[in-house]
Amino acid sequence: MRKKLFKLIKEKLFSIIDTNGDQVIKHVDLYNSQMMYIQQEQPFLTPAVFIEFSDISWKHQLHGVKEATINIRLHVITDSRVGHWQDAINVFDLLSIININLYSLSSNEGIGAFTLTNSITDSDFDELQHNIETYTTHITDNSVQNPIIWLLITGYWNDVANWKDNAFWKDDINSSAGIKVKLKIRPN
Repeated sequence: MRKKLFKLIKEKLFSIIDTNGDQVIKHVDLYNSQMMYIQQEQPFLTPAVFIEFSDISWKHQLHGVKEATINIRLHVITDSRVGHWQDAINVFDLLSIININLYSLSSNEGIGAFTLTNSITDSDFDELQHNIETYTTHITDNSVQNPIIWLLITGYWNDVANWKDNAFWKDDINSSAGIKVKLKIRPN
């Protein structure tokens, strides 16, 4: 499910274009504390967005389905040096554009609408600005194959011969009570 989320967000971020038709976000990747060693090297173009998944507390439903409300943190990195931004405050316009594009982003593959819930401006990196935008969404993961469900039906059947590929057995306790049928049901 995280892979689906990552791909959905990345695709949406790369679809943001400016008035000249140029792609606004230059780099998208998984967050891995990239800002920790940024003073030594900046191996990515800016504006860059790094996607971080917070802890996921799954709630299991029937048949292998699980769901969770998840927080996704976007680490938005911009360069405030002359020639990269006209004014360092323009980064807030970028954050608004990202929010507009992610607002209510969802997928029919079990990903609910995105909602911005928290914003942090981190000013520890000289010419680079690091803003953290937290989005919340609800996800449903049905990637586990549904197990075979055995259903026991008790009743009287007139034409047992027409029930093929199923297991049948006779009620040994009281043979006059009828026939018990064990049906193997497979999901679509």
